[in-house]
Amino acid sequence: MRHSLCVLCAAVLCAFALYAVSCTQHKLDLINSIVCPVFAFEAESSYASCRLCAYVQTRSEPGYLRMMQIDSENTGYRWNVSQLQYIYSSNGKWAGSSSMYMPRGAALPEGKVRLTAINADSQTVERTFNLDYPKKLLSIDYKTFLSSEDYQKLVQQYIVFYDAEGAVINCELIKPDKNNQEKDVPEAATSRNLFVARDKSFAVLSPAKALAEKAQKK
Repeated sequence: MRHSLCVLCAAVLCAFALYAVSCTQHKLDLINSIVCPVFAFEAESSYASCRLCAYVQTRSEPGYLRMMQIDSENTGYRWNVSQLQYIYSSNGKWAGSSSMYMPRGAALPEGKVRLTAINADSQTVERTFNLDYPKKLLSIDYKTFLSSEDYQKLVQQYIVFYDAEGAVINCELIKPDKNNQEKDVPEAATSRNLFVARDKSFAVLSPAKALAEKAQKK
């Protein structure tokens, strides 16, 4: 909020300040955003399922978002996401969804998609993305994927923590000089490795692993 306001009297100053706070306190401002297909493997010998992931990072509290819309230019298909997931990661708070599927038998669209974020005041911000992903990942298992050329394109690796009901509660970048498995996430029951392509065009989720401490307590 800008404070360098020129005013003629104290009354005008107070009125303008109150107006400025009400207008800018919840201004919708996206710091970062991502839309990409996610290939999720449930076991090392199983094939992946594919879904669309969309998340935004806002300058204000992400809980003020009301919904997101993702529109495919090529197919005309739209996802309306009103039940947003909130993730607290090493690079800030994010809101979005990683559970956007196509109708049975239909593949995720390719080409241009538009992400529209809408806050509680009906303010909107749009971002566009181009979906271009390796569909062949749907026909190989996880073990084969780890030895494929597509695996070599995945330069960023995260560890995603889930609670006992499978909801994402934390996502941390894995650093070569740090044992990220030792991170204390008390509510976490399982974790999965998330691999992200260099150009952010697709991501891969490993099979879930039960966390040692939680497994011993059961």
